Amino acid sequence: MNHKIHSPKTAQDLFPNRFVFNDKLKKWIPGGLEVTIIEGVSTIIGGGTPSTKIEEYYCKNGIAWLSPKDLSNYGWRYIEKGRVDITRLGLQKSSAKLMPKGTILFSSRAPIGYMAIAENEICTNQGFKSLVPNKSILTEYLFQFLKFNTEQIKNIATGSTFAEISSTMLKNILIIKPPTKILGYLELKVKLINNQNLLNQKQTQVLIKLRDTLLPKLISFLITIMNF
Repeated sequence: MNHKIHSPKTAQDLFPNRFVFNDKLKKWIPGGLEVTIIEGVSTIIGGGTPSTKIEEYYCKNGIAWLSPKDLSNYGWRYIEKGRVDITRLGLQKSSAKLMPKGTILFSSRAPIGYMAIAENEICTNQGFKSLVPNKSILTEYLFQFLKFNTEQIKNIATGSTFAEISSTMLKNILIIKPPTKILGYLELKVKLINNQNLLNQKQTQVLIKLRDTLLPKLISFLITIMNF
């Protein structure tokens, strides 16, 4: 028997009338999608570091402030604060900017690509280029876009001492934006998942704190299992 071997068909092959060639991306994409730049869907904000020589600029419970180190080995999508907070005076005396809940925190150097979503108002040091999504885009969509394209973003970084992504580089990256209707549908689906993930994160963090409190006491016999 003579069997023809057919190569797998792409979506473009299967639905030729549904695709258009995009001159900006230099490739075929589904019709109805808009191609814009990141600056068209978000505001990019840098950060700053208050002088470490002035104690009054830092505190334990003040304004949440992050450095890339705070996201090293950080396994969660959302973040409330880093290892140290800054005071209102520290914010005023530095180039750090207070950003709203939902801001996408993207480390732009040393290293490039650490990411998290702000769970509350927050600011960062100069190692971040953070993105505040506008109403035309879904935060989760933009987050996933950056995560998926991190390696490509690293490839355009420049710098003699260490690679860095500038605000200009980041804001001019092309992004495909789905229609509002699709983003609305995605938001409904993602919201349920994110709410559960955030609840799981909170519960896990409480258990970790409890473990870190009780374990040293158990080891030093300050408490015993019988106490429970």
